[in-house]
Amino acid sequence: MFIDFHGHFLHGIDDGADDLNTGFCMLRDSFRQGCEYVVATPHFNPGEATVLDACHARDEAIAEITECARIHGADIPEIIPAFEVDFSSGLKNVLSADKLCISGTSYMLVEMPYGKWSQNDIERLYELTLAGIRPVVAHIDRYFRHFGDSVFSIFELDICFQLNCKSMDTISGRGFVKKLIKSGRTCVMGSDMHNMTSRPCNMKKAYNTACKKLAPYAEELFYTNAWNMIFSK
Repeated sequence: MFIDFHGHFLHGIDDGADDLNTGFCMLRDSFRQGCEYVVATPHFNPGEATVLDACHARDEAIAEITECARIHGADIPEIIPAFEVDFSSGLKNVLSADKLCISGTSYMLVEMPYGKWSQNDIERLYELTLAGIRPVVAHIDRYFRHFGDSVFSIFELDICFQLNCKSMDTISGRGFVKKLIKSGRTCVMGSDMHNMTSRPCNMKKAYNTACKKLAPYAEELFYTNAWNMIFSK
């Protein structure tokens, strides 16, 4: 069984599922692939919505998709509420930042800027840790493809890393994953699914590759680390 740490299957919130049925089909497929839990990570931009409004919209969408599965008599993974927080727009000024964390934890999935990271970006990550929040940098493999080893500038901070399943597709991607793991950092895997076509859930395919190419680390990447972060108190 897997824990998918990153998914955009909630309808009508961001650039993920276009409608309720699409989101339901995404989760049904996710369960069939072996996902026991999925972390709901709709985008949150502090400049576009209040924390409370964003939480309301997210929780309402979770309730609707859960009810849809019940009506269809379909099995879907258990949904863990969270956000993917845009980290380029003054997050340190947001009230109730703890509500942006993965439900019941101090971990927050953050999306770093796509330009070159400034010292200010690094300092704001550090400020989150001082506030008792554990940043989890989303799809760190994507930044590595763009910036190379400069992404390692944040390794000295007490943060974790989420990798997209796509990182399993190439030799360089798998090499980066292994480098991350050997650095001693906690890494978790996510599909970053957005739809059923161009960006579907791909956890099973990635896990099968990991079992062949990164066998000693497959279970911790796809389940154990995420379990410990979400459920270990």
